[in-house]
Amino acid sequence: MKKPLYKQKRWWFLLAIILIGIYFLTRGNTNNPQTDYVLETVKKGDISVQVSANGTITAPAIYDLNPRINAKVNEVLVNEGDKVNLDQELIKFDDSDLQAAVKSASYSFNAAIYARDKLKNAPIVDDYSVNQAQQQVNITWVQLETAKRNLANAVIKSPVAGYVLAINLKKGDYASLTGMLPAISVAEQGDLVAKLNVNELDIAKVQLDQNVDLRIDALETNITGKITNISPLGNDLAGIVTYEVLASIPQTEGLKIKMSVDGEITTSITSDILVLTSSAIREKAGQSYVLVPVFDESGKVIDAKEANVEVGANNNSLVEIKSGLNEGDQVLLNYDLNADNFNFGFGSTN
Repeated sequence: MKKPLYKQKRWWFLLAIILIGIYFLTRGNTNNPQTDYVLETVKKGDISVQVSANGTITAPAIYDLNPRINAKVNEVLVNEGDKVNLDQELIKFDDSDLQAAVKSASYSFNAAIYARDKLKNAPIVDDYSVNQAQQQVNITWVQLETAKRNLANAVIKSPVAGYVLAINLKKGDYASLTGMLPAISVAEQGDLVAKLNVNELDIAKVQLDQNVDLRIDALETNITGKITNISPLGNDLAGIVTYEVLASIPQTEGLKIKMSVDGEITTSITSDILVLTSSAIREKAGQSYVLVPVFDESGKVIDAKEANVEVGANNNSLVEIKSGLNEGDQVLLNYDLNADNFNFGFGSTN
């Protein structure tokens, strides 16, 4: 059954009243200015331009030491983490055959000397025979020196004062000249360094002695260092080219090799200049400009006008204002000159 006509009209009338009420409640004054803006003041300040990088903590130098002979490991004289001195013995190999070779070469050398001297001291000296004997002395001397050098290679010694990072051999293993891993790795003693990877687009900005702010998440700490070395050779990984940069850092408690590190390298600092937040700068036809507020008598923003500016240094947070504004001037952020005057309750009106 249909509702009576007078009831239908009553519902339409109530709906009209509600819509009109919503209109006047949300419409407000069509002359009200936009209110969802932020005022920013031009100030004196500094701009630091930084380059981001990441990498790991490492030693001043790491030496991967390999055997110089194919031989069985007799002794591993150190453990990982041990401090070592220059020329300290680290690993010894089986040298029984090498010692025998030295004895044999020594015997041959001494015999060659005896034979030469016997010819030289003969009642009648045959110069040709003496020269031949001297050549044999020379040959056996080379053989003896080679045998001694091979014997010396039966032990791995530390090339620096430092500490043992890794050992990949144990007693009884057979060491090979073509092993995939180094026999032992030794880190040079000294303050640790940050090994950072800098993108090829930024490497030209990086110079020696620049400051770098380092963040080590494992220690929840920040450290300031300086750039000490910039590799001239890039690394290409899947088409992304980076350059290795080393930064010296003071020794920090708990800092360890292989810890991850993020770095911000300060490439330039421009001081005592007019600065403004970068988000205030707008672009039109290649010209930078800002929106300058127009206030009413009560100090409220009722409009805005465009003002051209010349910008300088920019670190994506702050930008240098070279001309067009003065210290203390205010500009508008998030202000839309083209905002509609009518707003149905979902934002500001203009």
